[in-house]
Amino acid sequence: MIKFLKIVPLENELKDLCNIISEKIKEIYLMENKIEYVNIAIPDFSYNKNRKQYNAFLILSSFSNIFSEYALFITNKDIYVPGMNFIFGLAWKKLAIISIARLLPTFYGEKMDYNIFISRVIKEAIHEIGHLLGLSHCSNSKCVMHFSNSIYDTDYKNEKPCEKCFLILKNKGII
Repeated sequence: MIKFLKIVPLENELKDLCNIISEKIKEIYLMENKIEYVNIAIPDFSYNKNRKQYNAFLILSSFSNIFSEYALFITNKDIYVPGMNFIFGLAWKKLAIISIARLLPTFYGEKMDYNIFISRVIKEAIHEIGHLLGLSHCSNSKCVMHFSNSIYDTDYKNEKPCEKCFLILKNKGII
């Protein structure tokens, strides 16, 4: 069970975003957390030059040698896992990572809308933390734990887990 979570921005410009994420984690999961500024870089070997993306699994497995506690990493790098064109985030063991690259409206040729962007970031952070808490993907398309195959799925779902997912967490004694 997670009693404490570190939030780690991997690039300096993400620090303010981490404050918003931190507050939402406290609100939704009632989880203590702390933003930790560490001098850690995404490993070069995780970059796939053919795809122009970073392998999220390689990033997290590399960080697992450094972090033994639960942590959520935030990056502006575009990430993927083998077998997928892209991912918004990944949770593995005690670590999770989300990328803001494809959460920005400008990625899709739209004008920047800060509110939409923040909503997407919160949903992906809450989703990956849900996995760290033991939740699986949910069939309810409005639940934050529903798998996002596209940005439209992310925009459609809520920021919070559905009643069924909250009940799972309650039965596990997590919330």
